[in-house]
Amino acid sequence: MNNAEIALARIASAKAQTARVRSFAETLIKDHTDALRKLQSVQGVTTTDMKPNVRHHANAERLSKISGSEFDREYMRAALSDHQDALRFFEQQAKADDSAAPLPGKASLAKVSQEIIPAIRGHLQEAQSILKDLEVKGTR
Repeated sequence: MNNAEIALARIASAKAQTARVRSFAETLIKDHTDALRKLQSVQGVTTTDMKPNVRHHANAERLSKISGSEFDREYMRAALSDHQDALRFFEQQAKADDSAAPLPGKASLAKVSQEIIPAIRGHLQEAQSILKDLEVKGTR
């Protein structure tokens, strides 16, 4: 999820028409890079060879072919959907039973998920707000 968000945010950082969408994309690049760093500390998790899934790849392909205000709206819709999925996933992981103690120097996925959730919620709220503004402007 994080790698896909970073890839889409890089596209948005270059193509977004509105400053608020560009700023959001740049925030995602930073925050999702930080999340990847945290996830690297989880026992059994590897983040180096992870590639975006089919849906994320299709989103990137679709977004690379559009521009202007249409790009901004479609990117924000994708970011909103992705963050809803991420929030569900990490909330589930945060509640998982971590009865086996991690190795020294490693963190549990539940603990790291709990640390990541506030940023995901913030991204989700910001994506909702930006998309609402873009859709209001698009209907005028």
